Amino acid sequence: MKKQSSKEKQSTSSKSIQIEVLAALVGEELEPVHRPCIDIDDEQRVKGVGRGCSPSRRVLLGLVILPALCNAHLHILDISIAEAGETLPLHDLVALPTGLKYRLLSQLSSDELARRVATAAAHMKRRGVLYAGVYAELGRKGLQLVSDGMARAGVAARILGQPLAKNLSEYLQLLDEAKGVGLDTVFDLNPRELNKLVAHARQIGGHVHVHVSETLELYQSRDYEVVLGAAPTAAIHLTYLGKDELIELAESGIGLVYCPRSNMYHLGRLPPLSLLPELLEKTLVGIGTDNAAWIPPYIDEEIMFAYMAVHRDNRDKAEALARALLKAATISCTKLLRLDGAVVGEGVPVDRLLAAEIPEIGWSSSPIVSIVKRLSAAPRSSLQAFLAAR
Repeated sequence: MKKQSSKEKQSTSSKSIQIEVLAALVGEELEPVHRPCIDIDDEQRVKGVGRGCSPSRRVLLGLVILPALCNAHLHILDISIAEAGETLPLHDLVALPTGLKYRLLSQLSSDELARRVATAAAHMKRRGVLYAGVYAELGRKGLQLVSDGMARAGVAARILGQPLAKNLSEYLQLLDEAKGVGLDTVFDLNPRELNKLVAHARQIGGHVHVHVSETLELYQSRDYEVVLGAAPTAAIHLTYLGKDELIELAESGIGLVYCPRSNMYHLGRLPPLSLLPELLEKTLVGIGTDNAAWIPPYIDEEIMFAYMAVHRDNRDKAEALARALLKAATISCTKLLRLDGAVVGEGVPVDRLLAAEIPEIGWSSSPIVSIVKRLSAAPRSSLQAFLAAR
């Protein structure tokens, strides 16, 4: 084996650096660590996070390091019809096949849809969203468009196909192809068919996500009882469910996804966000932005909105709520979607970590709350991109 020359050794070691940052949210519990030293090896992975920096460190005070963001529920194809139908109620906008959304999407070429999806996905990544659970309408055509757009942007995605016609055979075909399908309601199929779909997903390691009790009508139809019987991978929206019903879903092992801005925008109602800390002790919970046509697909804005919306009546749980929102927007979301997420810790690639400039953390009474409230306005990029630019 050829020995490295001294020049080659020097070049290799020069890629290994140590940085001191203002704060980092470390490990599964997102524990705030003040002014940690982060060692990065020559393969651009974190070698360690601790204290006692060397004199040769790079000091980056003002910088906060945290896991990359994850959007647990997104309809990205309809970014192509942004702000269409502002005067219409939810059903008139999204009902298949007569809703405005489907009529307008059908008028766009595949090339135009692809361009708009790729633009939106790239912007998401610039905002720190590196993971997403994405409903893909329009059958196999939409599946390909969404898969290609997310891949080109470098956003790891759990794609959930939606057929053009709501029948079991088409759902099963998409499930086999994409390893994931998304239902608008549990009533897209009859209970026997839904059970068969979920059973097949378990067999192949796939996903079935379902909108649950998004509207009062669905809640009154007791759709959550059907979900309890079928036990799909995730129940989304949950807008009208009460505490006991949510706890029952959580204890059954079903993942839960909140979309607060979408629910407020379309329905004037929030899901029970104050239960997030308790629900996270029982199951995986994610935060999503829903339809990109009407809600910008940025999770930093979603968690800020959610915290602000429920703070007044939950002042005594402010820190717990903020931490729960960050977990739901990062590590809990990637686990729910079964994507290869990363926490701040040893062995993690630096391109999977988010670096945000939030200098207020230096004097904040609660770093966790400050991150939730201020991340959306902070300049940010992957840690790898930040270091390369410096």
